[in-house]
Amino acid sequence: MNIKYIHYQTRDHKDHYYYNRPDGIDEYVLILAHTQAWFCSNGEKYLLKPHQMFIYDKRQPQLFYSADVDFVHDWFHFDMSEEEYVGLKKNGIPFGVPISLRNAALFSDYIKMLSRVHEQNHPRSAAVIHGLMTCFFESLADDLTIREEENPHADHPLWPTMSEFRSKLRIYPYQSWTLELAASSCNISKTWFQHLYRLFFDTTFQQDLTDFRIEYAKKMLLQSDDKIEYIAMNMCGYNNTVHFIRQFKAVTGFTPSLYRKQYKQS
Repeated sequence: MNIKYIHYQTRDHKDHYYYNRPDGIDEYVLILAHTQAWFCSNGEKYLLKPHQMFIYDKRQPQLFYSADVDFVHDWFHFDMSEEEYVGLKKNGIPFGVPISLRNAALFSDYIKMLSRVHEQNHPRSAAVIHGLMTCFFESLADDLTIREEENPHADHPLWPTMSEFRSKLRIYPYQSWTLELAASSCNISKTWFQHLYRLFFDTTFQQDLTDFRIEYAKKMLLQSDDKIEYIAMNMCGYNNTVHFIRQFKAVTGFTPSLYRKQYKQS
């Protein structure tokens, strides 16, 4: 398996997101939705929702477009051998229909890693990508074999609300989030919010906010030439540049400037 094109956390404006490829393309296309958009396949029209995935087969006609919201998603175009294709089919991985996921964050993290390796383009990148792609689709096959009701928290009345909030936090980490605002948006107390967050996601709200902000900052560092201070204060929700730099180094092992120097392509 190999990657042709890939992008993590793409945001397409609702007024411009429209793709019509009546003859398809000579690659497979995989899209992981963080917001919703319309997807058409084999004469059917589907509203692809957050936490769902869609895979277009090679040379399958493609039509997908805005659902009147900015479409935030991860995606890649890929190719594989006939043997690998047959293996995916045997593992029950469907093409041309929405795929609901129990753990969409896991697959988003895979795409983040794949994107990083693809960008670096080191001598061993192809081998690493092949290994990650194999793990990606094995994990997807496992995900599809586990029934949704086996999620130990799926029946909790606040699971949908908390899960939706976490997706929003991941998509908009640069907003001025506070514990008070987060709890209020879920219509529960701060104490109950913190308890449920740790119970459901095995982490804290503050740790997630930090991780999502740093991940967003990494994108901004590589995709722009803006100053570190501007990225921290105007693009990632920080009120203190020194605090941003400390958190960035704690998470990545690099200062923002060294990270940009190491990974930004000339």
